[in-house]
Amino acid sequence: MLSVDEIEKQAEDLYATVMDQLYKQYAGLPFDETLLFQTAIKGKELAETALEQSIKPRPFYLLMLENLANAMGLPFILQLSKEYEKISTPEVQIDGKPVNLLTWGKFRIQTTDWSALKVAFDSFVEQAPKLIPYVKQRFTAHQEICDRYNENPLDIYLEKEQIQYSTLTRLITQLAERARKPFLQAAEYYCQKIKGEPFSPQDDHAFFHYNVNQPLSNHLRGLDPLVHVKKTLKTLGFNVEGIKIDSEDRPLKRPHAVIVEVRIPEDIRVINNPYNPLGAFISIFHEFGHGIHALCANPKDPFWKRHAVPLSVSETFSFLIDGLLENRLFLTKELGLPSKVINDCLDRSKASGLFFTVFLAANSLMKLSFWKDSLSFEQASSRWENLTRRFYIEIPGNYWLLYPINVEHILYNPSYLMASMRTTQIQHNLIEEFGEAWWEEPRAGKYIAELAATRADFPISKFPLDPEPFLKQITQLSFI
Repeated sequence: MLSVDEIEKQAEDLYATVMDQLYKQYAGLPFDETLLFQTAIKGKELAETALEQSIKPRPFYLLMLENLANAMGLPFILQLSKEYEKISTPEVQIDGKPVNLLTWGKFRIQTTDWSALKVAFDSFVEQAPKLIPYVKQRFTAHQEICDRYNENPLDIYLEKEQIQYSTLTRLITQLAERARKPFLQAAEYYCQKIKGEPFSPQDDHAFFHYNVNQPLSNHLRGLDPLVHVKKTLKTLGFNVEGIKIDSEDRPLKRPHAVIVEVRIPEDIRVINNPYNPLGAFISIFHEFGHGIHALCANPKDPFWKRHAVPLSVSETFSFLIDGLLENRLFLTKELGLPSKVINDCLDRSKASGLFFTVFLAANSLMKLSFWKDSLSFEQASSRWENLTRRFYIEIPGNYWLLYPINVEHILYNPSYLMASMRTTQIQHNLIEEFGEAWWEEPRAGKYIAELAATRADFPISKFPLDPEPFLKQITQLSFI
């Protein structure tokens, strides 16, 4: 029988080995797949031992259960990454090669060839069912582990987030229904302005994240996001020099920025893809938000407390820091943008936020229903299509399979929406306590650091979810 201390030590070391290899894979670097599998087997055995001993506390038990399920699902996650490279469209090229699912993000950011974007979109939607066997195996493996221990993936998620299913679905539906009208107005306005065409299904998150915000990108050209984020966080009292940044472009590198917490808080790495100035700023500020959350963990805290963090709590800190790029005073004082430019940029940022809301609402309600109602993949695609039609514009059902968070994670999207509501409340608290320019006040940094240090013990109940402040923040556009 292993002691709790022995289980924690082994779990920490195995986790670090896996994350180091996954970091290399995500960065497009050579990685050791054999070592990954060997470590997953050891992790499986350790998790089974911990679960057989009914290890306590409950968050530690659930963490080991999820570790076991993830170890069983690892082969299918690795295979998915290989399939992303295989699914390509020869009719559309980037860097002299057919665009595939790994390079699609980069292509969408760099091109303004709308007809080529439609060709790629249609091709990938048509090929998306090729991913189903691997996604199905991934989800089935997770479900089988939960069944073995009389648990349920959906119930575990809701327990960690401290929310009821009915409450969560009501809040998400309320967000989407309130965001629908202003989003459609903003979408039509910007699609006509940018493309000279109506809003269409292929105008996805990449379009709203990058194309709509391109004017801000132009004004950020020549500015270094690392300089600005480090300066801001240093003023708040955070030492972020230990965060490692990888900004090199590689063919197999993940198209989106990601943070990899190899050892919390000692070894934190950010994979960045700075395709354009705006993307670089958003990615760096967002991932450094995750970074300070990890850095604030107490290294003496038990493994479970540093790692068993609700997903919405993790995203709260990233949204808090990248939200500075949507703050008029920050854009004026820290980035030196003129007032006229800021007005335009804030409108565009709100349009992106509206898309984020309706898109993630459809994703969230589909995945929640997937687990609650045991949907087939065909039913999930139909449910997704109906939800997009209800909340903004009908998107072909198979599109949901092309969004990595949907297929690589059991449940994640609802956490983004919960984090958005919670972050708005924390922003309000910071302004009330420390003033409009709260990021200039070290005491604000102490407040953030104390919250971040709680990790798995984050006081969720102190920040009840209220959609109204977040909706007010994103629905007030000057041209509506």
